[in-house]
Amino acid sequence: MLPIENRIHASKELRLQANVKRNPMMRIICQTLHAGLFILVLQHSPYANIHAAKPPRQLSASAIKKEIAEKYKIQRKEISTNEKDALSGRFRAHVGELDLSDRESAKGLKLPEILYGKLNLSGLKSTEGLILPKVMQGDLSLSELESAEGLNLPATFQGTVYLSSVISAKGLQLPAGFSGGLDLGSLKSPEGLHLPETMHGSLYLSKLRTAKGLQLPKVIHGSLFLSGIVSAKGVTLPEIVDGSLYLVGLSSAEGLQFPQTVGGTIYMGRLATAQGLVLPADVGGKVDISRIKSAEGLRLPASLKKKVLLPRGITPEWIE
Repeated sequence: MLPIENRIHASKELRLQANVKRNPMMRIICQTLHAGLFILVLQHSPYANIHAAKPPRQLSASAIKKEIAEKYKIQRKEISTNEKDALSGRFRAHVGELDLSDRESAKGLKLPEILYGKLNLSGLKSTEGLILPKVMQGDLSLSELESAEGLNLPATFQGTVYLSSVISAKGLQLPAGFSGGLDLGSLKSPEGLHLPETMHGSLYLSKLRTAKGLQLPKVIHGSLFLSGIVSAKGVTLPEIVDGSLYLVGLSSAEGLQFPQTVGGTIYMGRLATAQGLVLPADVGGKVDISRIKSAEGLRLPASLKKKVLLPRGITPEWIE
C-alpha cells in the first residue's frame, strides 16, 4: 500500500477541503461539480474555528452566468456552457469544466477569457502556443509539463495549479492575483521559486531533498507536503498551516521550529529521536511520531495527550 501522504496526494483533485480556510477575509470560492453546478462556500477567518464549515449552497449554471455577466460587464449570450462553444473563439466566458486532457499541443487552442470551472490540460508537453484565460475560478491541470518556461498563468486565479512534473522553478511566476494551491511535487530544487506570503490552498513540494534557499509562505490555508526533506537544517516553516504537515522524511527534528498552529495532522513517521522536538500546543489532528526509539527527552504539550501516536512502551513527559 502507498504511504499515506502519497495516497492523499493522488486523490487531491477530488477533494473539497471545506474545513480549510483559504482567505482571512470573507470570500466566495467556486468549485465545479460533475453535474455542471457550482458550490459557493462562504469562508470566514482561518484563525477562528477552523474545523467548522457552513453548509454550501448550490447555484445553477444559469445563475453563475448571470453573476459573471454582472461582474465582468459582458452579455449573457457571450458566456458558453458546453465545450464546443467554449473552444469556438466566439465566447468570452465559460461556465463548467473543460477536459482537454487528450490534447498534446496548444496549437490552435482558443480558450475563453474567463473560465469558471476546471481546466484539464494534463496532456500538454509544452507551453508553446498556450494562452490561458485571464480569469479562472477552478483547478488548472498541467501535470505533464516538465518546464514552466513560457507559462503565463491567469492574472486572477482561484483554485489549484497542478505542475506535478515540473522539476525546475525556472520561468515560474505566480501572478499578483493568484489565490490558491500549487502542486510542484517533482521539483528538485527551490532555486528560483518565489511564493506569496499567504497561500490559499495546499503546497506540494514532496520531492525536495533540501530546504536550502526555500522561502515558504508565512500562512498556508491548506496542507504542506515536504515529504522528501531529510534534514531540518535550513527549514523555516510557516507560522500557520491550516491543513496537515508532511515531514515524513525527517529522522531528527533538531533545529526545527514548528508552526504556531497546525489545523490537521503532523506526519513524522520516520522520526527516530526526541532530541530537539518541540511540538506546538495547537494541533487540530494527530501527531505521528510512531517510530521514535526512546522516551529520553520526550516532553510534549499536555494538550496533545490524546493526539500523539507513539510506539508501545514509550511514555513522554506531559507539560501543562
